Amino acid sequence: MYCDILKKSMIPFLQTLGCRAVFQHNNEPKHASKMTTALLKKLGLKVMGWPSLSPYLNAIEYLWGILKLKIEVCKVSNIHRFCDVTMEE
Repeated sequence: MYCDILKKSMIPFLQTLGCRAVFQHNNEPKHASKMTTALLKKLGLKVMGWPSLSPYLNAIEYLWGILKLKIEVCKVSNIHRFCDVTMEE
C-alpha cells in the first residue's frame, strides 16, 4: 500500500522537482523495506539519510509534547473542553 501511495502521489511530485528532489522517510519498517528501496532506486530518487527511530530530530514530536502539557495545565475533563483547549493552542 505504501508503494502504491508513493507511485500515485509522491513520486510524480518529486519528479517535477528534477535533480533537486530528495526523498526523506523515518526508517519505519515499511518505509525502508526492500520493495520501497528498490522502487526509489529504480526511479533514481535520492534518499536522505536519517537516524533510525530518532524522535529528537522530528519537530512535530516537540509540538505534540507542548500541546500535551498545555492541555494538562487546563485540567481538561471532557471532550468538548479538550477540543476548545486544543483549538486555542
